[in-house]
Formats: sequence, structure tokens, C-alpha cells
Amino acid sequence: MKGKRAGLAAVLAVLILASCAAEGQVKGSLPLVIAVMGSKEVYDYDASFLNGVKMAIEEVNREYESLGMEASFALYDDEYDYEQGLLLSNRLAADPDVTAVLGSHSFAILEAGAPVMEEYGKIMIAANGMMDSSIIGRKYTMIFRNTFGEADMGAALAGYGARQGITRIAVNHSDTEFERNLAAAFALEGQRLGLRVLDMTTRFGSEQDFHQLTDRWSALGIQGVVITRDAIADAFAIAGYVRRGMPEAKVYGDYSFDASDMLAEHAAISDNIVLPALVPVRRTERLEQFERSYEEIYGSKPTWWAAHGYDSVRLVADAAAQGGTNDPRRLAQLLHEQTEYHGVTGTIAFDSDGVLTGREPAYFAVRNGKLTDGGE
Repeated sequence: MKGKRAGLAAVLAVLILASCAAEGQVKGSLPLVIAVMGSKEVYDYDASFLNGVKMAIEEVNREYESLGMEASFALYDDEYDYEQGLLLSNRLAADPDVTAVLGSHSFAILEAGAPVMEEYGKIMIAANGMMDSSIIGRKYTMIFRNTFGEADMGAALAGYGARQGITRIAVNHSDTEFERNLAAAFALEGQRLGLRVLDMTTRFGSEQDFHQLTDRWSALGIQGVVITRDAIADAFAIAGYVRRGMPEAKVYGDYSFDASDMLAEHAAISDNIVLPALVPVRRTERLEQFERSYEEIYGSKPTWWAAHGYDSVRLVADAAAQGGTNDPRRLAQLLHEQTEYHGVTGTIAFDSDGVLTGREPAYFAVRNGKLTDGGE
């Protein structure tokens, strides 16, 4: 889900500790404190991410018992409120006990919080995504994004459309930075691949008004429509307009469509929408074993967010075990140096900007009102 500002927020800190004392080691001689910052409402909507974090915490305490590792995490609810998020960012950055911060869901909070984390020498992992402009070229050493950005996702969609043989495309995007950038990246990569973007518009209104647009697109021979909107409800509304006005056109989206209840509610118009994955998760035996373990523990199947939450913690914990340190600056250096960290979701490496690199795009397709792996 994309970053937004909400009303006044209260801090929810739920501390979950899992630790083991090892023979010959002082209990907690290598403490590791992970702060998870974001919207509790979002985490409650899909508990997979936090459950993946818990699994990682419990595992590293067992595996690194001999090192005296005592890992824990706490959840801090910023409720999408910019002011509250900035206060939390300052508080966590200045806390000497915190090793790393995961979050937030709000791009605005991440934008403002990143330089604070950098100044205090605190690791921040933007596990829910982060604007390209907030991290690329900033020369941060402590900030990492282990997801794709909007340019990655736009280019990935263009590649998918080209492989599907689509040559005539229309793009509808909200007039917001992430969506503008995704649309521009799609158009640029599409041009290189022979796709023709014949219309790019921010237009949105009633279905009757929108039909003037779909009539024009039909006259232009548009074969596919890219929808990237800041508001989830708007994305689904436009998908409905397109499906009813141009039933033969293919529909492509972004992670506005990664919303299980909306997909189920609007199954009639959402089926066969294809979107690039925010995190290009690869199906492997290791991932399937992780998902089986998750289901045994929690009694339900996880979404891809579980493995991503797990990897986000293990990245830091495994670096701490490797370096024998919990010093955030040293851990950040180790994260930059590693080129083949094998996570549950795939190989993870960061470029000099702290951006995920070396991963091929993956896709989701909506089928029967559910998000499924493999749009191709």
C-alpha cells in the first residue's frame, strides 16, 4: 500500500522478545533490537509481514545462541501521520538500543526520516517500498530499500506488455510522484521495446464521462491499459470502467491491486489484471518449506509479505552473526559488501545507493479474485 497521511496518531509499542542463554555466554551479550514502524491498520489487514518478522526473530535466537544473540522487535504505529512518523523517526534514530528500523508505509515519512537515520547512524530498511527520489543519488550509507521502485515497476510492465505482443497502449495515472514516475518509466522502456503509448492521462470521474475516453481509445486501437493510481478505490473503479467499455483490452496495474478484499469484491472486473511484484519473489523449495512452516505455526497460508518480513530481519541478524557485532554502522557496511545473500525470497544485494539490485522482475496475475504468482 502506498504512503498517505492520516489524522492524529498514538504510538503502539508491542514488544515481543525471544531469547536463549548459551553455555559460556552472557545472556544478551549480542542484543539485536528491530523497530518495525508503520500503520498497525495495514499490518492487521495482512499479518503475514509481522508473522514473518516473528519467525525470523525466533530462529536467529535459536541459531545464534552460542553467540549470545538476543533478538527482539517492537511495533510502532505511525498511523500514516506525517508528524507522528517524524517524531517516531527521531525517537528511534536517537535510541542507542535500536539496531535497525523497518518501515514505514508512508513515502513522506520515509523521505523525512531517512536523513535523520543517516545522521544518527541507524540502519533503516524500507521494506514497504520507497520513492526512487528519496534514496537514489542521496549517498546514504545507512538506508536500504529491499523492494523495487517505481522506475523498476514501470519498466517491468513494459517488458511484460512487449512479450505479450501488445503494441498500442494507453496509461491512466494519478497526478502523484510515484505514479507519474511509473508511467514515465513505462513509456520510456516501452519506446525502446516498440510499444506505442498513444495516450497518457490523469482523467478520472464518473463512468459516463470516462466512456468518452474508452471510446477514443477504442478508435485508436488501444490493446492494453496501464492503471497506476494512488488511491486503491480509484484503481479498481477505473479497471471497471475499462473492462465494461473495452472488454477486449488487457489491463495492467501496480500494487494498488494488491488488496485481497477488493480483489474478491471486484472479481468480475479484476481477473487477469497483471502487475509487477514490489518484491520479485522466486518460487523455490526453500520458499515452499518456509510457507509450510508458516502454515503450521499460524494455521493459514501466508502472502508473499511473510517471506519478505522474514528476509528483512535475517539480513541484519545474519550480518550481526557474521561480523560478531551489533553496531549499526558496521552492519550497514556488511550489507553493502555482500553480493550474494541468499534469502527466502531470492538473492539479495544492494548497489551503492542501498537499492535492491540484480533481481529480475516477477509478476502477479489476478485469477478468481485472488492474486496469484506468475503473470506469464
